[in-house]
Amino acid sequence: MPSKQEPRVLPPTLGGASLVDFSPPPEPSIAHDIRSLIPQLRGQLLQAAEAILANPANVALLSMRSMAATIGVPPITMVRLAQRLGLSGYNALRQPYVDLMKSSAAGNLKQARNVAIHAQTRGTEKFIAAFFEAEQSILGQTLASLTIDALQSAVKKLAHGRQVFVIARRSTYPVAWGLAYSLRKVRPHVKLLGGGNEGPEADLFDCGPEDVLVAISLAPYSRLTKFAADRAADAGASVIAITDSLSAPIATVAGHTFVTNVSSNSFPESLMGLSALANLMVALVVSELGETALDRISATDRDIIENGEFIGTLRR
Repeated sequence: MPSKQEPRVLPPTLGGASLVDFSPPPEPSIAHDIRSLIPQLRGQLLQAAEAILANPANVALLSMRSMAATIGVPPITMVRLAQRLGLSGYNALRQPYVDLMKSSAAGNLKQARNVAIHAQTRGTEKFIAAFFEAEQSILGQTLASLTIDALQSAVKKLAHGRQVFVIARRSTYPVAWGLAYSLRKVRPHVKLLGGGNEGPEADLFDCGPEDVLVAISLAPYSRLTKFAADRAADAGASVIAITDSLSAPIATVAGHTFVTNVSSNSFPESLMGLSALANLMVALVVSELGETALDRISATDRDIIENGEFIGTLRR
């Protein structure tokens, strides 16, 4: 069974359900000190403190200047906030968040142990049943989190944008690969970022306001994926985030954020919800483009067959 969580409930969504932020970001102990200090703060100091509490992952991922720019305050404000907490400077405030991010990155071993223990104590048959029950639960929770207006808006961007870029790292990369592959069969100018030896800055060089970036990232969040999302947003492109929390770093620059639970008996985490969201978006893009999509799909499939890709087909 999936681990119990205390999700945050947000406004009503598809079918009258509630949007659930499945993975409220963890916090270091210093967050308690910041909360205690907030009643004494005003102006930019209050703005900075509230932003740190709302986006703990950003504190770990961003430099002081980048964090200040994201909040909209001068860098000196970050230093003054740290000093109000009795710290020597901003680095002392930031370090607990960095340490927590590193600790989260080591969570694979903990999850592997939990999976092994559950399988050994329950027995294979019961573990299999619990595994599929947890995966099915993730699909239901992901459906409950969807808002139809946001989904339709994102699909129109994916269907009609000049270019579509897709990026993910590590365990989420297969979802990005599948999304990019399927979209390429439906429409032209789809690019999966991160191939070869170049970073996403090279791939996004000609990214502009008519383009779309789909960024997929789970805790502990990828710095490279966040960089690509920032780069696309700065270029005026639409950013669509698929992640596990509304407070994920990529969500701060996304026009649309879609969240899913990833906690189950899978290792290192379940990709069921991510894959379902990606597949759903492609299906709706096919519907949005209609005959244009069908003609392209027919042409690409014919080309694949004629090139002898499949057993029983011959190159002409």
